[in-house]
Amino acid sequence: MLRPLGCEEQAVPPRLALSREEEAAMAKRLAESGVKSTDLLIGLNPGSTYGGAKRWLPERFAETADRLAGQFNATVLIVGARGEEALAQAIAEQIRARTVVLSGKTSVRELMAAVKRCAVFVTNDTGPMHVAAAFGVPVVAVFGPTDWRTTAPFGTDHALVRQPVDCSPCLLRECPIDHRCMTRVTVDEVCQAAIKQLSGSSGLSRLSGSNQTNQINQTNVLRGVTIFLDRDGTTNRDTGYIKSVDELQIFPGAVEAVARLKQAGARVVMITNQSGVGRGLFSIETLGAVHARLRAVFEAGGAPFDGLYYCPHHPDDGCACRKPGTVMVERAVADLGLDLSRAYVVGDQRRDIDLARRIGAKGILMTTGPTSTQALEEMRQEGAAPDYVANDLGQAVTWLFGDAGQQADRVPGQTSLQFEK
Repeated sequence: MLRPLGCEEQAVPPRLALSREEEAAMAKRLAESGVKSTDLLIGLNPGSTYGGAKRWLPERFAETADRLAGQFNATVLIVGARGEEALAQAIAEQIRARTVVLSGKTSVRELMAAVKRCAVFVTNDTGPMHVAAAFGVPVVAVFGPTDWRTTAPFGTDHALVRQPVDCSPCLLRECPIDHRCMTRVTVDEVCQAAIKQLSGSSGLSRLSGSNQTNQINQTNVLRGVTIFLDRDGTTNRDTGYIKSVDELQIFPGAVEAVARLKQAGARVVMITNQSGVGRGLFSIETLGAVHARLRAVFEAGGAPFDGLYYCPHHPDDGCACRKPGTVMVERAVADLGLDLSRAYVVGDQRRDIDLARRIGAKGILMTTGPTSTQALEEMRQEGAAPDYVANDLGQAVTWLFGDAGQQADRVPGQTSLQFEK
């Protein structure tokens, strides 16, 4: 809002937070409608309590959703405020793909959880648009009578679709003439913006033809890709030190996320620092039992690890295997014949991102661990920022699909470590 006045202060990105219980409750609610944790959701917010002038045409929302759902094998999720139930239902009846309607059926916190679950959010200029942006969900916003310069979603990664007509922005609640600012926005324009968001920001496989259908669980699209996966704070809750099997709490959706990688042909290797052994907090035998349980759970969900490597040493021991040291990666490369030319490191702490830089891989930072907003900003200032920041493992995997698709033309077969000079 200050930019039109000539103020260029560095803005702090807005952030929202949900408890794990809130996210689990929404996951359960969606599951009752047949939506699995691995399903792609196209979010729609077709209403506006401000007035009808801000609303893009309902039939165009429906056609946009139907096209995207068909192309990306997705489910449509419609959200909105109380009083917008009839609008949402009318749109849902025009969509052939599976559609879940939550308009008028959620609290504000439940709405937040629903929006966070979306892979892309197609919306008018509304409050939920800003909720999506705060969660890092790619936004496609249709603007008409309101001023995009003052109320656009924060950041540069979102898509605004508008037609520059003489009477806009008018800021009127209802249009007194022909609603040209909205009627001139076409389905093709919004679909193209959403496809770009899905193919880039949210991470589906890159489109390579006008008739190609993309699916998240596409077989072999990640063949040749290696993912080095952290343990505590990434696949399971970090409780300090897991000193018994009973303390292992795997994050909801983590197994399904790794299963998507495996189904797509990726190699997944867990690498974890376990200094609790060196500190005398638990034994090697206990650590083995925890890892046996972890492997069993993931294998049962179709997500077996290709390897699991750990460093048991105390931080003061000065070993070379403790992350960000590269010895665990070197062992995995030697044991499994891995290709590091298309490698990723996924973890919840800076040492995971530093390890990625050392081996020439891309780093994905999880917000499910202890890394704070301040620490992330310091990483950016030091030129050590992650390639992507994810709120959960499912979101990380979705981004990875798209990025790996964009890098598919890189030459495979390089298995030597690439150290940053």
